[in-house]
Amino acid sequence: MKKLNVMFMEFSLCQASMAKIDPAEALESLSRLPYCQSKSPWVQCAKGRMHLEATNFKEAKEAYTEARNEAPYLTSSMGYFSTVLWQLRDEHGLTLLANDLQDLEPLGYDTMIVLGNAYSLQSWPELSIQAFQEASKVDPLRSYAYTLAGHEGWGSNKGDFAAKMFRLALQVCPRDYSAIFGLGNILPASNEYHDAIFYFNKALEIHPNSALLKEKLAAAYLKQGDFEAGLICYNEAIQLAPSKNPLKFQKARVLIALGEFKEALRTLLPLKRRHMEDPALHFTLGKLYFLMGNSLDAYIHLRWACDLMPDLSGKVEHIIKLYEKGDLKDLSPDACRKVVFDSSQITLSKL
Repeated sequence: MKKLNVMFMEFSLCQASMAKIDPAEALESLSRLPYCQSKSPWVQCAKGRMHLEATNFKEAKEAYTEARNEAPYLTSSMGYFSTVLWQLRDEHGLTLLANDLQDLEPLGYDTMIVLGNAYSLQSWPELSIQAFQEASKVDPLRSYAYTLAGHEGWGSNKGDFAAKMFRLALQVCPRDYSAIFGLGNILPASNEYHDAIFYFNKALEIHPNSALLKEKLAAAYLKQGDFEAGLICYNEAIQLAPSKNPLKFQKARVLIALGEFKEALRTLLPLKRRHMEDPALHFTLGKLYFLMGNSLDAYIHLRWACDLMPDLSGKVEHIIKLYEKGDLKDLSPDACRKVVFDSSQITLSKL
């Protein structure tokens, strides 16, 4: 009886952690369950959902796959599984999942979600939106279909439609942080960065452990010109997702813009050791070395960037001319920001 009470307590703690979107705490509770329960489909789906919230997509896929192995006829939670496969760009796996669910429950809510994600991955936005809207008709009291329709609409340049879908999602579930995030994502396109920051902060109140939300908030602060606040957000995002190298790259760019050249170099060099073939990394290192007065390493990295991405040659020549004219010496903070952010719109492509 005591073991049973402990097991129920762990289930309760897990449910509470899932409700407040605390993946680490929820996964810790699930790890303490007896082996016989830890392999159950419900537990595996709960693990998959929490890994999805933490953007650990490979681990989420493993958990959902284990759930399907234990229960081949499972249809609930497969909508979330399809989002994991979409994030991993696993077109084959998503197609198989869609086919299986169409056989099991042709008009089910999760089936429509899976179909919508499958169409989205194949770049058929109209069919994707149609599938998500069909899901919302099957169960109009669940917000997920509205939210996905909003994101798909935003991705296909339908801003008004996307905003409408996000607001419908929030009418159904005011705590749908992804819909709030979606509204924040729309606003920077119209230069409404202050409102975007408001929405990202509201989403973070619901899901404070999201590195993605921290990253988007940082980007909004940078667009508004608040580099110090942007750096704080990038540091917090890196603490939440220390393995996400693009966050470290963006942090280094902000450090350069703030004149913190040595700290930026300390951030970039570990990335260089792990990813020698990324042109954005070498281009940024080249500019940084010029700003630090190290022309030899600067030339090496800029030429390296050109070899990896010939389209950069024009930007590289521009930076070299600035250096040779002496325009990169003793720059003001505003001038540093122009060098870092205005002369290059490329981002990490292979990290």
